[in-house]
Amino acid sequence: MGIENVRRTTTPKSDERENRTLQYGSVTLQRKLNELAELIGRKWNLVIVAKLLHGGPMGFSELEAEIDGISNKVLAVSLQTLEDYDVVDREIVSERPFRVEYSLTQQGLAFESIIRRVREGDFQVTPPED
Repeated sequence: MGIENVRRTTTPKSDERENRTLQYGSVTLQRKLNELAELIGRKWNLVIVAKLLHGGPMGFSELEAEIDGISNKVLAVSLQTLEDYDVVDREIVSERPFRVEYSLTQQGLAFESIIRRVREGDFQVTPPED
């Protein structure tokens, strides 16, 4: 009987702690926001996500042709980063000739609303004047 009472009283407190972890000002939320800033702060990452949102799954060469000014090496590093963050999925579609296709994961698709707002002009990003 005593153990049951302990279980009942600790479970709601554990749930409350989990709910508090993502409240504004929480360390967990701050860490997640910093990770997100690191991810989207890299120059080409959102451009790659936008291209995959618009064009669907693409191979490496297709992405490289679609993105003006990106080097082969930077594209490879950016795709690896996006894959590490579970934003992009890399799938081998053919062994001979070797061909890989990149697509967005569920987490990658979550960027659609902000990219759409930027594209439609609803979200203005203007740097401060010096």
